[in-house]
Amino acid sequence: MKKAALIQIKYLDDQVIFNFFVNFNTNPAFYPSLHQIIEILGELLAKKNPEILLNFIKETKSSEFLFQKACLMSFTSLVNLDLNNHQKNIVDELFRSCLNDIVPLIMNIVNQKSDLETNQIFFLHYFFKSFIQIISPSIEFFDFIHFVTCNILSRHITYPGTSIINDLLEYYNLFYDIPNNDFQNHIFIKFNELIANFDIFRQTVKTEEWPVEFIYNIKTYLELPQFFYANIHLVQKVLLEYVFPNIQVSSIDGITDEVEFIDTIYPWFSTYSLRAASLRAMYTMCNNEILSNTIFELAHMKLSNNPSVFDVFSIINFLSVCICTNTECQRKELMKFYDTIISTLFQTNEPLLIISVMHFLSKLPSFFIEYKSDFIPFIKNGLFAPVPNSYIGTIIRYFAINAFAQFCGNFLPVFQLTDEQIYIIFGLAIQMNEIFKTDESSSALGILVDIVPTLNQGVLELTVATCQLFFDSFEENQIVSAEYLNLLLSLFQKCENQFKMDVINHIFSLFNELLHSNKANFFVCVYSEEIIYCLKRIVKKVIQSNHFWQVFPMLSELLLIIVTHLEDDEEMVNIDKIVMQFVNVMKQDHIPLMFNYFRNLLPILQNKEWIFSNIYSIKVMKNKFGEGKNSEFGEFDVLCDGKEEEKETEE
Repeated sequence: MKKAALIQIKYLDDQVIFNFFVNFNTNPAFYPSLHQIIEILGELLAKKNPEILLNFIKETKSSEFLFQKACLMSFTSLVNLDLNNHQKNIVDELFRSCLNDIVPLIMNIVNQKSDLETNQIFFLHYFFKSFIQIISPSIEFFDFIHFVTCNILSRHITYPGTSIINDLLEYYNLFYDIPNNDFQNHIFIKFNELIANFDIFRQTVKTEEWPVEFIYNIKTYLELPQFFYANIHLVQKVLLEYVFPNIQVSSIDGITDEVEFIDTIYPWFSTYSLRAASLRAMYTMCNNEILSNTIFELAHMKLSNNPSVFDVFSIINFLSVCICTNTECQRKELMKFYDTIISTLFQTNEPLLIISVMHFLSKLPSFFIEYKSDFIPFIKNGLFAPVPNSYIGTIIRYFAINAFAQFCGNFLPVFQLTDEQIYIIFGLAIQMNEIFKTDESSSALGILVDIVPTLNQGVLELTVATCQLFFDSFEENQIVSAEYLNLLLSLFQKCENQFKMDVINHIFSLFNELLHSNKANFFVCVYSEEIIYCLKRIVKKVIQSNHFWQVFPMLSELLLIIVTHLEDDEEMVNIDKIVMQFVNVMKQDHIPLMFNYFRNLLPILQNKEWIFSNIYSIKVMKNKFGEGKNSEFGEFDVLCDGKEEEKETEE
């Protein structure tokens, strides 16, 4: 809709667009359906002719609400625009002068007894979304924000397409960082009022519709020392009534596959959702000894009160995310919780509980190694025993692989696995990465490769699969994909010599395909560090074998393409260090091969600021095999001298 509207109106005269903008804003018959059109008109005017909006704001004398709203929409269009300094100063000055009118207007809106009109709700929405961030925090302004927040919560003032409550709660975060004890105490005192009004709000709102920023506020409040020391009972109320409900899983009926299950039950902390925010809040709070003890106490309390399968599933999953062991007291609490698990759940046949316990084991810290005799049979069952023929079975295998990887470095002999079982585990690990592509799954696969002394059976199959994993995920998941590049290097280093050239060919083939695609610049810019390190380590190993001049033609072609996309001088130095490894071992009959590389390198460098004579490898090669301009190196002497003269002339 937005794109189509822009195409239709962007060619109209600026004054015509402006007239539409003002009329739509000030017409008493304003309908919410015009809301997007007004945004489009404002954005278009701000880009084409910001002065027309600035003049409108300056000249508007009417205190009538709809004209004030039109001014606010003008500010909204201008505030995020890339204005020059003069225009920015005008916008800032005008906005601050308008605050004297806007703040009383907002106070009147939220104080009125009758229901708010749609125009009034949108007025609040745009003010708190667009301008609240540019107002300097102060106690007075905090009190204004707090008053409005409490009123909007208790009256549940909202409208589809707006996020007033969330925007207000987000603004609270700006006050927490002010290094003023009086200010902190002032905020602390107001917390009870915020909680009381949120209690009213949640009576008519489903848990899944709570504002995410409320959870972030809880986390920050609970981290204030004066809070949890004085209000331990309120801490328990907050955790039980506001945080735990967002972690609780009461049904999985709506989940259709394993990826949705992981994304829903175990979201990334960076995910903007109530569940992710609650888990992140718990994880942070567990770093505080008093709060973590309270959390463990509440978890024990919920587990001892006739819990359902979903209750147990939820609590174990949440504590798995929140495992911290900074203090001896926390370790004891975790050990106690672990004892509860092994005494009641290691023999369970309930799939959800198997999943939660396996997830818990995959997160355990290293000091639990003494418990290996307890959990090793459980993990082996997860790897090899029959599982439900559904996505639940896949989830069990996923966490079993992760749990195995967590402990196999220390206990591989204790697992007593046959070569065939290890091969099966590698197959499962690849399968889990193909399905999930999470940090945990890629790390688990890397650990498995590292702990196996040598790789023979299936190494080429693993290499091909890992290349495909990287190819499928390198654009959308850079952290996981970087793990796959490191894994390819590990496969090369761990395999026996008879397989190394085949592994190299697969890696170079992957790089070659990406470097000749329209994603080449992205590939190099994002992964240059991993690419260069991988090539450097491969060359270092190959130099010690009889294959190094078999590798150089393929490698040099890759290096030339990589250089075309590099912007960093240090990375170019690292590329040259790779070439230097060949120069150090080359013989006279290798000179034409090296010359060919340098001739192709020169035009690439001419398009950059790098100086050809700074390429150390050519200097070393010249000193090793020839001197003077009459030698075979004459063309490079001229080029080097020419580039140096050019540089001196520029200086």
